[in-house]
Amino acid sequence: MKTRLWATLVLMLVGFSARAQTLSGKEIFAGNCTACHSIGGGDILGPDLAGVTERREADWIKSFITNSQQMIAAGDEVAAELFNKYNKIPMPPHKFSDEELNNLLSYLEEAGPEAVAETTLPKGTPEIAEAQVVKAGSPEMPMSVKVILCLLSTAAVILSITAIYLLRMLRS
Repeated sequence: MKTRLWATLVLMLVGFSARAQTLSGKEIFAGNCTACHSIGGGDILGPDLAGVTERREADWIKSFITNSQQMIAAGDEVAAELFNKYNKIPMPPHKFSDEELNNLLSYLEEAGPEAVAETTLPKGTPEIAEAQVVKAGSPEMPMSVKVILCLLSTAAVILSITAIYLLRMLRS
């Protein structure tokens, strides 16, 4: 009985942690990229990422996201050019899984054309330009809230299983 209970608990925890670790591209962008990048909204601290999947190979983008400084040290001219262009501010390395990198690239590819269309305004309307710019990737719910909700749901499952186990022990 105890073995089965522990096995169930472990499987549930693994399931919840796998769900928490696999984020959509939009969530990854909102939680990690929006401080320095936009998609169609212009350069911020780093470059505007609209159309980046058309300008660069997927493997290059993944390598740059994972560790841009390593690419610069290895002599990648494009990486060094970007580093110099954006005031030599290094992009922090990210430890995303392959699935998360693929999700992020898919999001950049899908959001790019939409973001450019959203920020394109009719000619002669500069006074409303600021009001109509919609930043792609703006978070619907902050990442911290999602993490807290995931942890709370995991705690609720653990408490429920513990309560069931204790009730069964009391009955027997």
